[in-house]
Amino acid sequence: MVIKPQSGYAQPNSFPGLLMWLDVSEPGTLSRKGTDVVQVIDKAPREYHLKVVDAAHRPKILQSRFNGKTVLRFNSPQQLIGVNVGIDPQEIAMVGVFNKQLQFSTGEFMSIGTDIIIPANTCTDVVEMAELLIYDRRLVMSGTIDFVATYLSNKWQVENRPQYIKGCV
Repeated sequence: MVIKPQSGYAQPNSFPGLLMWLDVSEPGTLSRKGTDVVQVIDKAPREYHLKVVDAAHRPKILQSRFNGKTVLRFNSPQQLIGVNVGIDPQEIAMVGVFNKQLQFSTGEFMSIGTDIIIPANTCTDVVEMAELLIYDRRLVMSGTIDFVATYLSNKWQVENRPQYIKGCV
């Protein structure tokens, strides 16, 4: 099942290499149990849906939290969701809106083995995720990241200067 986007901005799926598109503000993208997330529906054609296995560490749904849109709150580093997209995490790039900032990372800072970890390591205990796009690494080399960053900054009304996430010391 592919969720059709409702926003009027240029869409991330028009750029090559889209592996995963998680937009928790779109209706129909969250399966829930109360205010907890059970599954996040991937809007990309490959449909790498995220399933939360550990009920004790489910992220919370916060409606109308950011510019009137829904976000997910991860309250501890233990609330990570992993998914295997069938590509070496070293070959991917992520751009998304976390904690009301546009953030960018490459796979080495968001993977354990072959699983991509959501949210990526942001060095904080509380992470609020609005939207996440994962592309194969060509995103960076092709300059497409500029277009994707513009899409996210327009939609979420954040500054169009992605903060590069490097891992914590």
